[in-house]
Amino acid sequence: MRRLIYLFAAIALIASSCKKGSEDLTPEPIAVAKNFKEIKTDPNFNWETTHKFTLIVKGLPTEAIITNTLKVTSVDGKSIYFTSLHQMNQSLTTKFIIPIDQKEILVQYGSINKKYITSKKQIDFDFTVENPE
Repeated sequence: MRRLIYLFAAIALIASSCKKGSEDLTPEPIAVAKNFKEIKTDPNFNWETTHKFTLIVKGLPTEAIITNTLKVTSVDGKSIYFTSLHQMNQSLTTKFIIPIDQKEILVQYGSINKKYITSKKQIDFDFTVENPE
């Protein structure tokens, strides 16, 4: 008889601890914005899709006037971000923008090609070339 009482007590304890789920598991409906002003984002979200850069070209004095095209491009050369006919003996400061996903850019002047990483927002370009030994 004792066993029977313990069995009923165990069943009653188990049955009383089990409850039907009262939580509503349906997801909250997603709010649909009807115009741009209704869009809500994290306050730290960066909406910019481009980087602004400053190109500083240090002129190199020459006896003869040397003019060539100064270009800032993607490394593969498919995108041109800045181009100008430039005299080598003149210094230049200009601004341009590139897409935010570019990690490197290429500055070209004639046969001079120099790569720059885009983590710095200023590019200091000069006409010196490394001498391969």
